[in-house]
Amino acid sequence: MRIFLTLALVMVVLVAVTESAKRCYSGSKDRYESRQCDTGTAGNFVCQKFTCEGGKSPFVLRTCANKRTGCLAGPAICKFSKGTGSCSRCEGDNCNS
Repeated sequence: MRIFLTLALVMVVLVAVTESAKRCYSGSKDRYESRQCDTGTAGNFVCQKFTCEGGKSPFVLRTCANKRTGCLAGPAICKFSKGTGSCSRCEGDNCNS
């Protein structure tokens, strides 16, 4: 029983220490606001900021994203408009300003 309690405590500490974003800025260009991403303790979200420069329609897109996936929407749109894109990801709350 003591080992079970110790393991449970270790799991709680690990979940609490795992970095993830609970809130990220969401929107495009200069029109964005803080939105809630993660409501649980799973820690599955990061903030991302995709910037498309040049081309027909330059843009900046800020969103919450699953840790396991990359920037998905921005690159296809940027490539279609003949722009050059870059994606940055971060794990703190509202770190994608």
